[in-house]
Amino acid sequence: MNQNIKILIVDDRPENLHFLSDILTNRGYQVQRAIAGRLAINAATTSPPDLILLDAVMPDMDGYTVCQHLKTNQITRDIPIIFLSVIDEVSEKVKAFDLGAIDYITKPLQSEEVLARVENQLTIQKLQTQLKKQNHELQNVASELSIRNQQYKSREAYLTALVEIQRILLGFDGSTNCYSQITESLRIASRATSVCFIENHSSGIKWCNYNNIGNNQNRCQSEIHCYEQLFPRWQNLLFKGDIICSLVADLPEEERSMLLYLGIQAILILPIVVKDDFLGFIRFENRSEAIIWEAEEIAFLQAAASAISFANERLQAEVKLQKEFNKSQLLKEISDKIRAEFDADSILNTAIQQIGSALNVNRGAIFSYASSPVAQITTKAEYLAPGYSSIITPKNPPADNPYFKAVLSQDKAIVTDDVEQQPLLKDIIAKCREVGIKSMLTIRTSYKGEANGIICLHQANSKRQWMPTEVDFLESIAAQLGIALAQAQLLEQESLARRRLQEEVNNRRQAETALKKSESEYRLLVETSQDIIWSTDTNGCITFVNSAVKKVLGYEPNQLINRPFTNFVLPSLIVKESSAFERLLGSQPIFERETTYLNKRGNPVDVRYSSMPLYDDEGKVTKVISTLHDITGRKKVQQALLTSAYKLRKNNLVLTQLARNPAIYNGDLTLALQRITEAAAGNIEVERASVWLYEQNASIMRCVNLFEWSHNRHVEGISIGIADYPNFFQALNADEIIATNNPLLDVRNPGFEGDLSRTF
Repeated sequence: MNQNIKILIVDDRPENLHFLSDILTNRGYQVQRAIAGRLAINAATTSPPDLILLDAVMPDMDGYTVCQHLKTNQITRDIPIIFLSVIDEVSEKVKAFDLGAIDYITKPLQSEEVLARVENQLTIQKLQTQLKKQNHELQNVASELSIRNQQYKSREAYLTALVEIQRILLGFDGSTNCYSQITESLRIASRATSVCFIENHSSGIKWCNYNNIGNNQNRCQSEIHCYEQLFPRWQNLLFKGDIICSLVADLPEEERSMLLYLGIQAILILPIVVKDDFLGFIRFENRSEAIIWEAEEIAFLQAAASAISFANERLQAEVKLQKEFNKSQLLKEISDKIRAEFDADSILNTAIQQIGSALNVNRGAIFSYASSPVAQITTKAEYLAPGYSSIITPKNPPADNPYFKAVLSQDKAIVTDDVEQQPLLKDIIAKCREVGIKSMLTIRTSYKGEANGIICLHQANSKRQWMPTEVDFLESIAAQLGIALAQAQLLEQESLARRRLQEEVNNRRQAETALKKSESEYRLLVETSQDIIWSTDTNGCITFVNSAVKKVLGYEPNQLINRPFTNFVLPSLIVKESSAFERLLGSQPIFERETTYLNKRGNPVDVRYSSMPLYDDEGKVTKVISTLHDITGRKKVQQALLTSAYKLRKNNLVLTQLARNPAIYNGDLTLALQRITEAAAGNIEVERASVWLYEQNASIMRCVNLFEWSHNRHVEGISIGIADYPNFFQALNADEIIATNNPLLDVRNPGFEGDLSRTF
C-alpha cells in the first residue's frame, strides 16, 4: 500500500520538485521535499524515508556529498538512494553507485520512467527485507536447537532455585539471614562465582550481603570501593530498569581495568525496583571464565529479582501500614484531647504538650498569627522537656522574620536538621546559638488556606535528623489544630457577637429615635435656608432642590428636578463648570467656588458654591450635594467700590495737578475756577460743567454764572433767580452734594434757553 511509503525528493529547482511531487502523490506515496543538501540530511535523520530521489548537481552541497553523509550515519545508511542528474556520463553514474546509490535517472525526467524505477527499487528493497528476516529466523532456529539441550538442564536448576526463593520470601523480614539464603540459592542456580545484594541509599550504596567462593572479606571491602566508583555510570541504566550484562573485556577502559584487577571476567547486574523506586541491585560475577548468561537464564534471574522486589514491597507496605496505624492512633488521641477544649488558649496548651511529648523534643512553642490590621505573631503556649528552661520573652517574634515568613507561606513543614546550614535563619543564628537550638521543625496552622498560627519544635541537646514520619505527623496535627483553633475563635466571636448584637439593638433603637429627630431638624434647616441646597446624580441632573431657589433664581423647585444643572449656568461658563463637576466625580470636593447662573428672566446671578461627593459602601460616587449662596449684591458693591477707588485715584491726580498750577495763586479767580472746572469735568466725564456766584441783598437772591464749560464753549454772565430753582436753593443751605435728574437745572433745556436775555 503506497500510502505507507514515504519518499524524500531533493532538488534545488522548484519545478523539478513540483513535477516529482505531483506524480508520486497521485500514485499514493507520501512525499517530503528539500531544496538543499543540508535540509535533506536533517529531514532524513529526523524522519527517515523509505526512498530518496537525490539531485546530483546542487549548489553549496552536491548530491554526492549528501549521499556520503547519509551512508555514514547509522540512522540513514540503509535508505535506498536514486540519483537524478542532467549529466549522462558513465563516470558520474559509476561515482554514484560507488557511493551506495541503487539507481541513476538522467534528466529531463519522464513520469513513466520515474514511477517504474521507483516501484522497481521499492519492490527490490521489500524482497531484500523479507530475505533478511527469513535468514535471521533460520539462524535463530539453528541456535535454539544447539542450546536447547543445555538450557533444559539449567532450567531445572533455576526452577528449583525459584521455588526455594519463594519459600524463603514467604517469611521475608529484610534481615541479613534472609538475603544470605537467597544469594546462596541464586549462586548455585546461576553457577556464578559470587552473588551479592546492594541497597541504594541517599548517602551512597550499602552492601547487605556478599557471597563468593572463599568468602574473602578483605577482597569484599576492596570490591565495595571499586563498585562505588563505577556505580554512578551504571546508576542511570539501573534507575530506568535496564540490566547490565557484559563480558568485562567489552566494557569501557576504566571499568575494564578495574574489574580485571579484581579477577572478574563477566558481570550481570539486575535492578530491584519497588513502585518506581530504585532500591538496589543484585550483582552476579564470573571469575573463572569469560562466559555471560544466556537470555533464558537472565529471564529466570529477573523473575527472582522481581520476587524479591515484591517481597520488599510487601514488607514496606506492612511497615508503613503499622506506622500509619500507630500514627493514626496517636493523631486521634491528640485530636480528641484538642477538641475536648473550648477556648483557644486551652486548645493551644493541650496541643503543644501532646506534640512535644509524642515527638520527644526539648522545647516546643505555639504562636498565634494575625495578618491584620498589621502582621503579628504572639506566643500562646510552650512545651519544655525536663531540665530545659523557657526561652520565651515578653517581646513577640517579628512577623517579618524571613524564617517565619517562609513558614507562613505554605502548609508544608520547614525541616532544619542543622540550624547552621539554614539560610532563612542567618539573621538570627546568633540567637539560636545563644539559646542552644541545634535543629528545628516548624509548620503553620491554617484554616481555609489562611494562616492562623505556628508550631515550632526545637532540639537543643544535639542535631536531629527529622524523619519523614515525624514530619507527616506534625503536618497532620497542624491541619487538625488549625481547624480546631478556627472553630474556637468562631465560638468566641459568636458569643461576643451575641452580646454586641444586643447592644446594637439597643443602640439602634436610640439611634433611630435620634435619627428621626435629626432628620426633622435637618429638613427644617434645608427648607428654611436662604441659600440654594440641591443634589445631583452622577450625570449632573438635579434630583432635589430646596425652596430658596425661587428667591434666588425665580424657579419653582419642581421646575429644576431631572434637569441638568448646566441648563442654568451662564452659557460661556458651561464647559468650565462641567469640567469642575467631572473632578467632583473623581472625589475632589469644591469649596467656595464662584460662578454665574441665569435666573428665570435670563438675568445673571453671581453665586458662590461648595460641592461634596457622596459614596456608597463600595466607595463609588453616587450623588453630589451643593450649596449656592447669592453674591450678586455683594459683587455690585465690590464693583462700585472698585469704580470709586478708580475715580478717587483720578481725583487725587487732578488735585495734585491743580496744586501745581500757578494760576490758582496769582489772584485771578475766574481763571482759577476755569482751570478747576475743566479738570473736574474731564475727570468725572460730564458733558457740561459751570461755576455760579451766589449774591444776596435785602430784596433779591441770585446766582451768576461766572464760567461754564461745555465742549470748549464758554457761557458767562448768565444769572438766575434762586427761587425758581429749588435745587440750587437746597444746595446753598447744605454742606452736601445734590444730585438730580431735574432738567430745569440744565441751562441747555428749551425752557431755560427762552430766558437767556433776562436779567435779575
